[in-house]
Amino acid sequence: MQSSINECLTLQGLWDINGWSLKAFGYDFDQGDYHSFVHGRLTYEYLKPNPVLRSLLQYIACP
Repeated sequence: MQSSINECLTLQGLWDINGWSLKAFGYDFDQGDYHSFVHGRLTYEYLKPNPVLRSLLQYIACP
């Protein structure tokens, strides 16, 4: 797993490729592990549902 993350970080640094691009190129990795390695672990326990934001996001038309 660590070598996969290192390879992803190398590609990201060389060509400014993000996690979704790496997935599109066929790299298989856990996005939570990748994010925690790059940015630190997210504090999900502090995130609360926001009905106003949810409503606004559902209102946006997607192609």
